[in-house]
Amino acid sequence: MAHYTFQFSKVYEDDDGMLEVELFAANPNVSGRNKFFCYPQMLSDYADKLLNYFPIDQAECVEYESGSPERYLENDYNEYVCFKMLPYGGKGGVLIEIELIYETWPAHLGDYSCKFSLVTYVAGVNDLGNSIKSWLKNTDTPMRIDWDG
Repeated sequence: MAHYTFQFSKVYEDDDGMLEVELFAANPNVSGRNKFFCYPQMLSDYADKLLNYFPIDQAECVEYESGSPERYLENDYNEYVCFKMLPYGGKGGVLIEIELIYETWPAHLGDYSCKFSLVTYVAGVNDLGNSIKSWLKNTDTPMRIDWDG
């Protein structure tokens, strides 16, 4: 049986409430972590979508994206985080597709990128939405959800 992990940790919160968040995700073969910036309301709105997630067809996708997969400026760093829920295999299966890109300056000195998936069910996605909502009430403690698939 495979084990999957999805975790948010607050790195920093600035004066206007913007969060710097670290995402850690792992499946049995690959793990990755990257940071992104967001306001709590952005994550709360995404969590609402997860709470109501019940895909009708195979094309239905709920995505959260921060940053850009393309470097903005040639002499700058880039952090990109994307996670999306995709129906998988029928019968309530869901893929959580994770894409992480970190580009440094000077270019290619420590760059990395990874794209992989976690497998769960609709109920697991709903649980993730609840976990995010709860975490936003107190971001001082990491939010971690683990499940077996």
